[in-house]
Amino acid sequence: MVSDLGSVLANSDHRGVVLFGVAIEKSSTCYGETAVQLAVEEICGRFNLFLARRHKENDTQRGLIVFAEGRFDQRARTWVRTFRRSGTRIGSIRNFAEDLPYSASANDSRLLQLADYVAHAVFLKFERNDDSLLKPIQIKFDHDSTRN
Repeated sequence: MVSDLGSVLANSDHRGVVLFGVAIEKSSTCYGETAVQLAVEEICGRFNLFLARRHKENDTQRGLIVFAEGRFDQRARTWVRTFRRSGTRIGSIRNFAEDLPYSASANDSRLLQLADYVAHAVFLKFERNDDSLLKPIQIKFDHDSTRN
């Protein structure tokens, strides 16, 4: 069943399905809430850049951020609000539809369950050097050849 999820993602319409993922290396100064905040900032910044590139291609859309309910979802709302006001390390956030992200139970949303699959695939690659889940979906991750 898990490999079927990867196949569904890998074979979906390329323009309509784009993935984002961040691996944060924990250290004595970057762990817990600090690491999660850094990951949220990276995802927000990269998602915004993706939407800005689409806008330049005359595909003007606004993005929504949805967090699974959990330990950090309320803090994430504050972080995203701050990123919209003050920007991220990557730049200003101008392409989100709402000032605040939404949160929902992963049990109630198939898309959040799919996001869990993607997060687990990234985790396995960087924590255990196991790319079995990431390899089939790798092509779906956003990439911009002008950025690292």
